[in-house]
Amino acid sequence: MPAPALGASATGHRLSLVLGVMTAPGATRNRDNLRALSHRPHAHGVRTVFVLGDVDCARRPTAAEHIAHRDFVFVNASDCQTWHRAAKVDAWYRHALARWPSAHWIGKSEDDALVRVSALARDLAALDATQPWYYGIMAWIGLCDSEAPACDSAPTGCCLGACFAGPLQRVHTNSSACMSGRCSPPGCRPKPPAAARRRSCPPQPCAEALVVPFAIGPVEVRSAPLARAVAECSTSGRYFASLSVAGETLREDFSSMDGNQGLPLARCVPRLRLADATWKRMSYPNSAMRNAPLMGNDTWLAWSHPLKHAPPPLARRVWSAFGQLRYRPEPLHTYTFEAGRRLAFTGALGGTS
Repeated sequence: MPAPALGASATGHRLSLVLGVMTAPGATRNRDNLRALSHRPHAHGVRTVFVLGDVDCARRPTAAEHIAHRDFVFVNASDCQTWHRAAKVDAWYRHALARWPSAHWIGKSEDDALVRVSALARDLAALDATQPWYYGIMAWIGLCDSEAPACDSAPTGCCLGACFAGPLQRVHTNSSACMSGRCSPPGCRPKPPAAARRRSCPPQPCAEALVVPFAIGPVEVRSAPLARAVAECSTSGRYFASLSVAGETLREDFSSMDGNQGLPLARCVPRLRLADATWKRMSYPNSAMRNAPLMGNDTWLAWSHPLKHAPPPLARRVWSAFGQLRYRPEPLHTYTFEAGRRLAFTGALGGTS
């Protein structure tokens, strides 16, 4: 089947959401499972593609598969090593903005996640696509500010540590420390990668963390205005380039595909809108199958993860547990995050009454 025209979904509808699935050249079984199940043509104005870096190590092994399916895009990023993952996500958003300029929403997923794209479309319909919305299961991450003056003379990688700082709702409800933006919450003090520490990092290259929200797990979606603001921000390009270069130099994977997206989002957007999908929308595969009888004909699940290299019968069982049921989600919890430091709850949107 020929590839759909630019600016159109697989069914010819006007494009609302384009979803890029991060993949690795050797993940053939994962891609086959998604094509057979969650990537069937959608009547919801959604286009799904697999994302690889535009480098020989990614193009050559997938050449025949690309000719057969025409569902790959190759973006301006290195690939084939895990330390390039965060930069590849950033490159995907830049690529999608240029290739699908009329899309209202641009999303990222991963090839070991079964995502019900009709559920994403329904959730996003509750949000104003002209605003800088960031959708996903929200959490906090503590990241070193690699552009701080103290980092100017530090060896490569010393200022690129990270630490998980808890779910968005828990920190928002129970802690005032992270409301000030720059803080080191208990148990979250970023440390440089081990290979960088062996290169004589300063004693405390990151004494304080810049604590920012991010969409944890395999799924995130940005409105086109948000994606454009980050792509046009010089901080974004420098930050992801530094992560990729440091990983290549140190030969160590210390970046997070999802978590490291948080810093440029907070830095580049003065007033970020957050749509927290909450953990109820995701389930591990075994839990999805076990709980399916309890949900009857309804489900609140929008994706299941991780499903790595699963045999097709297992992938079908997981998909049948939620992918074809009636989607009846709880409302999205919405927030604003202003000036990289102030979080405010703004209400609930969407869901099923």
